[in-house]
Parts: sequence; C-alpha cells; structure tokens
Amino acid sequence: MPPCTSNSPSHNHLRERSLIGIDGYWYDVTDFVSRHPGGQVIEHFIGKDASEVFHSWGHKNVLKHRKPVGSYTKKAKHPADEEFRKLDMFFQENGFYDTDWSFYKRKIAVIFLLWITTFLLVECEHKMFKYSAGITLCAFWQQCGFMMHDLMHTQFFRTLNSDRIAGTIFGTIGFGISAHWWQDEHRLHHALVNTANPKTGFADPQMIEEVWAQNEKLFSFFSKPLQKYAISIQHFTFIPLVALAGRFAIIRDSYSCEKRLYEWIAIILHWAWIALLLSRMDTWTDKFIVYGLSSLLEGILHIQLVVSHYAKPWQYEDQYHDRSWYTIQVESNLNISCPVWLDWFHGGKKFFNIYRYK
Repeated sequence: MPPCTSNSPSHNHLRERSLIGIDGYWYDVTDFVSRHPGGQVIEHFIGKDASEVFHSWGHKNVLKHRKPVGSYTKKAKHPADEEFRKLDMFFQENGFYDTDWSFYKRKIAVIFLLWITTFLLVECEHKMFKYSAGITLCAFWQQCGFMMHDLMHTQFFRTLNSDRIAGTIFGTIGFGISAHWWQDEHRLHHALVNTANPKTGFADPQMIEEVWAQNEKLFSFFSKPLQKYAISIQHFTFIPLVALAGRFAIIRDSYSCEKRLYEWIAIILHWAWIALLLSRMDTWTDKFIVYGLSSLLEGILHIQLVVSHYAKPWQYEDQYHDRSWYTIQVESNLNISCPVWLDWFHGGKKFFNIYRYK
C-alpha cells in the first residue's frame, strides 16, 4: 500500500490493494504478485516507487495493458539520476546492450574446447597430464558459470524462454548448480543489492553466509553461539573457507531450495557426465585428486565474486528505498584490475556492470 500522501490514491478500496509506483503512476498489482515472473522481488516494492528497477529489467510493453489507478510526484533522489537516465537511453539507442555474437561464439568455443580437453586428459597414462584434467575441468565450470550469468540475464538471445533453456544447459548441466535457483536469487540481488532488513533478515539473498559477516551492521543478524564465534575469527577463515568450501556450499544451497522437475533432470545430467568422466580413471585416488583439485581451484571464482560485491557499503531496506538506485549500483560494486590477457578468465565480471534484463 502506498504511503498516505496527497499524491497517493485516496479511495478506500485502493488502500487495501497492492500498488507499485512507476514513472509517477500507481499500478494495481494485487492479483499479479503471486504470478510475477520475477518472483518475490515485486513484494519489496509494494507502496514504493520502482521505476529504475522496473526499467533495468528492460520491460517495454508490460504496462500497455494496465491502467494506472493514481498518480504521484516522482522526485529525483540524487542530482545525478537524470544524467544516469540519459546515459542509459544513449546506451540503448547506440546498441551498447545488443548481443556481441562474435564474443559469445569465441566464449562457447572455449567452453567446448575445455570440456573436450578434460575428457582427453583423463585418458592419459602420465599422472601429470591426467591430474591436469582438474585444471581444465575447473576452467570449464568457471566459464559455464559466467555464461549462465549472461544467459539468465537474457543477454544472449534476448528472449526469456530461449535464454533460460540455454542457461540451464550451461549452468545446471555444465556448471552443476541450479540455474533457475541462482536466477531467483540474482533478481533480488540486483534489485536490492547489499540490503538487509532488521525484521525479515537479508533482503539481498546472495549476500547471506553462515560463517562470516561483511559489515558490522550485520553482526546482530547472527545470534547462534557458533555463528558469533565464526565471525570473531573470520579474518583468518574467510579466504580458506571461500576457496575450500565455495563450490560445495553453492551446490548444497541450490539443491536444497530447488523443487522444479526440469532442474532436477538437468542436475542428474550434470552428475551423469561427471560420473562418466571420473569412470575413465582406474583408481579412486585419481578420481579424488582430479575432482578435488577442480573444486578447490574453482574457489577462485567465488573469491572474485566476494571481492567485487561484499567489500562495499550496506544499508537497511528502508534506507535503500529512500536512496538513488543508480548511485547504490555504483557504490556496491568494485572493479578488479588484471592484465588484458587474463580478462577472459574473469568472464568480463571483473568490471562494474548494470545488466539489463529483457
């Protein structure tokens, strides 16, 4: 329900409805919340202005069948907001958001080459070559994760269903985590980046960890004795835990929350090809070394993600809605410097990006 101001709908029957503000108009979404394609993110903007978040998803024709039920005066929350909007329009008009097909052709070729190379290496008799399959398997997972990221942002085909199918192939079957679980959380992450709610907990679900806190504001969210102890020594355990347990933790989280049948079919397919790969080695020691090495090295990906997001300011959700969405996006990201030849390794995610969903 919108706040009681002169710009809010004053009819009593509207005050019992779920309204969202976009570009100065209130829209009734009461019957739409439960079937919102983007999931529960819409619930965080009931009674709020959601203009910037709405447009960041690239919606064009969503509102053409909906009539506003009221209006309000939309005010800039930061002097730079209008300039950000002009920059966004400039990017759209000049094709900055268009798919770079040559880039993705090269990326897919690299991913396929890494996968084939991994299978070839495990067939080698020499232990050094056989164990190096753990390195190529790690690189394959990492690049599949980046590809899943772009697909689930609908940055490839630019159509929701096609990108989701491809995202499941690269993410769930290739990388090994539920791509749709990741997408559900990632929508909230971009809409409410680095945001916590004192009453309901973390609003940004991709910032939740049980063994460390990224900001002193979050200490009160951890009440269990073991959690408090883990946080007190996190300056020693942070990097080792991210590297050693990063892959296993994200697999556990995605599987424990996943209920969609098609995702479980894709998960089974992932473990089927992993089992086939490991079956090509004669001893359990070889299997353990190759899979263990790849899982350990894949922790580099999780360290990158942590460094580029967690080291930035946090805010509570009520503060978040009072601030400029554009400035929060800038403040909550951190560029990572690396040589040009290593750029492919980081999947382009070492830079600050505002992705546009379709």
